Amino acid sequence: SVEGPQLWPLVSLVRIRGRFKVLQSGAILVDAPGVNDDNSARDKIVREYLKKADGVWIVANMKRACNNKTAKDMLGQSFRRQLLMDGQYNSLAFIATQSDEFQRTEVIHSIPGLPLNSSVEQCAMARKEWVRSRVEKDFYEGLEEMQKLAGEGANAEAMRGKYKLPVFCCSAVDYQKLAGIRSTGADGEAKAFSHPAGTEIPRLQHFVHETTLQRRYVKVRRNAELLVQFYEGLETMLGENVNVISPALKKNREQNATLAVNQLKTLLAKHVSEFDGVVARTFAKDLAPLLDKGAQKAEGDCMGVVNEWGKTHWSTYKATTRRHGVFRQNWNEELADSVFRNVSVQWERALVSSLGERLEAFKGKCLASVQATHLAIGERLV
Repeated sequence: SVEGPQLWPLVSLVRIRGRFKVLQSGAILVDAPGVNDDNSARDKIVREYLKKADGVWIVANMKRACNNKTAKDMLGQSFRRQLLMDGQYNSLAFIATQSDEFQRTEVIHSIPGLPLNSSVEQCAMARKEWVRSRVEKDFYEGLEEMQKLAGEGANAEAMRGKYKLPVFCCSAVDYQKLAGIRSTGADGEAKAFSHPAGTEIPRLQHFVHETTLQRRYVKVRRNAELLVQFYEGLETMLGENVNVISPALKKNREQNATLAVNQLKTLLAKHVSEFDGVVARTFAKDLAPLLDKGAQKAEGDCMGVVNEWGKTHWSTYKATTRRHGVFRQNWNEELADSVFRNVSVQWERALVSSLGERLEAFKGKCLASVQATHLAIGERLV
């Protein structure tokens, strides 16, 4: 009952395992409360999961998805900004549920150009496309808003080329009936769709497998490279000449190997220093001025933010101060909002997009130096 004892403080999570088709490729789905939950403990758990997540799904009822700015407002501005700064904005997907629940006449009157004699399925398909375009529009408007708040002009074409939001308009009930999973005897036939593909559940399942396999490919490739390195080292060790060598030859080989390794250490230190200089110059040129400007803005805004806290109930105020400013609100984030707002777009551009390319170049230099050292040592040991 509502007035009875609640299980939440005692249960941190519930795990469900099974031979589910959608999880056959190794995916793990975590059903979590929304961000900015009134319960600070739940909100903290969600944010911890999101740090480790390969993908983030925004799930909303189709009726809610029809409302204005759903894709933009559901995550909250500060959280969307954090996703952008962490390079995770392309990990988002939007799932609109219950696409079979609607009134045919309402849809006909709501969507321009839809013929009055449209069938229920035609209405459902048109409604899905309308919602999809609406959600995508909200998504890009959210990005434009962050750019404008950062004092930059919005480049809609560049954003659409860089960021994509997969949108799925699903009907789980119709899919279960059409796939023979749920009996139609008691609940009746599927309401809106005549084929499972129309429910978009198969498309969503394919998306899960595709995303999972992409992540697994990266991890498997990394493990394979480590295995090859181990094999090559083992092969070298086992292939060494087992004949007894003279002390003089042994000493000469050790000196040559030590010299080559020391030269490699010097070369790698040079690469690291060069890369460190690139990052430092990027920070000083592109980010430090924006951080200073944001800090000045935050200094001017802080009294207004603190005055709003004065409207908080005394018990909530006390609970927040006892928890270092984090309870139903995060006062620290509110005070720093002006700083993050000013720097978020350039932060992603400098330390996520551009830095990835520079890291690849740095990696290439280091690998080339290591390989050259291996060859040099091999030649000296012959």
